[in-house]
Amino acid sequence: MKLTLFYASVVMLSAWTTTCWADDAKPKPAESEAPSLLSATPFVLTAGSTNKLAIRGHRLDDLHWVRLLGGEAPLDLKTSIPSPPSGEKKADKDKEKDKEKDKNKTAVEQSMETEFRLPDNSPLGTNITLVAKGPKGESNPLRFYVVAQGTLMQEKEPNGGFKDAQVVEAGWSLNSTLSQATDVDVFKIRVKAGRTLRANVFAAQLGSNLDASVNVYDPTGALLASNDDTVGKDPALTLKCSSESDCFIAVSSVGEIAGKSTPGYVLQVRIEP
Repeated sequence: MKLTLFYASVVMLSAWTTTCWADDAKPKPAESEAPSLLSATPFVLTAGSTNKLAIRGHRLDDLHWVRLLGGEAPLDLKTSIPSPPSGEKKADKDKEKDKEKDKNKTAVEQSMETEFRLPDNSPLGTNITLVAKGPKGESNPLRFYVVAQGTLMQEKEPNGGFKDAQVVEAGWSLNSTLSQATDVDVFKIRVKAGRTLRANVFAAQLGSNLDASVNVYDPTGALLASNDDTVGKDPALTLKCSSESDCFIAVSSVGEIAGKSTPGYVLQVRIEP
């Protein structure tokens, strides 16, 4: 009798073990990951104004929300998927192939657009971030540089040398880009004797692929100050001027520009006593 019970127990244990192995052998559906944000341009937003953003990333479908954080309250954004340009629409068969090739959308770059009004009381500087939430969690944050109304200038080309330098004023910020690794943007500002010039570049902090450097020259071409990495890869320069003179601020790339996105940056210019 004992031998019969023992044999029955062994058979049951063997059947249970086989079932567990069979369950483990079954392919489990891959879990999708949280959305990933690559970039959102432009990198600069204006408080109290309507702003438009073009957002690039992975796993951007089925988002629960897209928000700007860092203000007095989260700001929910309404997003839309831009229509492809004429002649670039894919055939249904091609779409099915793409879906089969990248079922989890881990390698598929997607884009969306949004338009919104940033509240007047939004904090200036780099306090505002963009975050998206999907079924599997929240994305990485993307940071923006926020300016007050009437303090933002757009870069104007050509500005690649002293002769073509773009004139700027203290207290303003410039929304700029470098078209290629060999491009140089030059800006001119008048500084009085005894004053301190501050030139800060915001690029890598905002998700740009630009590794920038900043140099300041006098009208003869003599180098007065230079800076490369101060805040991560972004330069920040301070120069005490002994005499009144025009100063030429030159922004350039340290090396090759990686990726296919536009190497944008924001230049903040200040003059202090």
